[in-house]
Amino acid sequence: MEADPGPSCIPGLPGNVTAAAKDYSAAAIDMTNALNEVSAENMTVATADVESANAEMDKGNTKIAAATTAVDNFTASQGA
Repeated sequence: MEADPGPSCIPGLPGNVTAAAKDYSAAAIDMTNALNEVSAENMTVATADVESANAEMDKGNTKIAAATTAVDNFTASQGA
């Protein structure tokens, strides 16, 4: 997954966007693995892969929330 991390003049934006993209990419890989395991009728491993994907999505969502806060803080500091 690629992402435009946004302008570096906003502290906390680029790092959080880039890190979130990595988390979402890991989640996509986990879900692909889960589908492959379902096809192989290995439900225990598929379930673990889905749980791992969910954890990666949660991490990414937390980082996007932090990036949003960074933008809000920057906007407020500019008097907008």
